[in-house]
Amino acid sequence: MHDEPSVAGELREMGERLCAVATGGEAEIHGALGIPADPPPLGASECLVTAGELSRASVELRFPAGALTRSELDETFGAADVLPRTGAFASHTLGYQLRVSGAPARISLYARFAATPEPETSVNSVLLRIDPA
Repeated sequence: MHDEPSVAGELREMGERLCAVATGGEAEIHGALGIPADPPPLGASECLVTAGELSRASVELRFPAGALTRSELDETFGAADVLPRTGAFASHTLGYQLRVSGAPARISLYARFAATPEPETSVNSVLLRIDPA
């Protein structure tokens, strides 16, 4: 019996492919994704690709409740940095880093939660920001 890859595992594979992005051009990002953005991948309800120079280029996935949890991200990406909230109604955000040796880019992954992210809290969205390596 073959286990299907987890959403977090597929997200990691997607991030590793995005580390190959060198210019931040839209066609380059879509090519690195290796999957169409429409329909949205990984069970997401929306996929937004933003082209631009590195550190401004990104892919954002918005997830329905229950599709992905903090514990799945922690198991796949390691310990997270808790980022400060920007206001009383702002999302709770955790940051993870992903690097591929020799790649021109690295990924800063930001997971947003509606409530304080406990292990089983559902992720609202994930932003994969493409930064220079």
